[in-house]
Amino acid sequence: GNILLMPSGKLGLIDFGQVKTLTLEQRVLYASLIVALAERDTYNIITIYQQMGCRTKRSNPAVIAAWATVLNDRDDSSVLEGHNFQEFMEILNSRDPLTAAPEAFVMVQRANVLLRGCGHALGRQLSVAKEWYSTAKALLTRHKKLVLEQARLRSPPPPALVICGPS
Repeated sequence: GNILLMPSGKLGLIDFGQVKTLTLEQRVLYASLIVALAERDTYNIITIYQQMGCRTKRSNPAVIAAWATVLNDRDDSSVLEGHNFQEFMEILNSRDPLTAAPEAFVMVQRANVLLRGCGHALGRQLSVAKEWYSTAKALLTRHKKLVLEQARLRSPPPPALVICGPS
């Protein structure tokens, strides 16, 4: 691939096709997703991933959460349901097809998947969200005002209306 492990232990990029510059707003949004993934906060995983631009045909919350998790955090057996990565992505697509991907974050997700692939090759299961959690929390702490603005866009759903017919 285009990623090398340097003698110093740092990662080196062979070409800059792997480089992506995110705006502060995008970094805060992605950091919010990382925190939600690390904390396994399903509601925020779904709403943030949709805010990032993820759309599926039927807006199935479980499928959206699975897409967010497998592309941005981990791909262990608790996520893949006993399948390999490719099979699981095909299964997700059959359950509720992805109609829009978070375009600004495609390269970030690709790098995430590649890093986990390197981890698999070295015999290590990674949760990227757990590894990046403290960095994401620090970014969110530094930019509290922007975090609050973005959170306002993710207001909770209205309460469910239950209509009962005659018994």
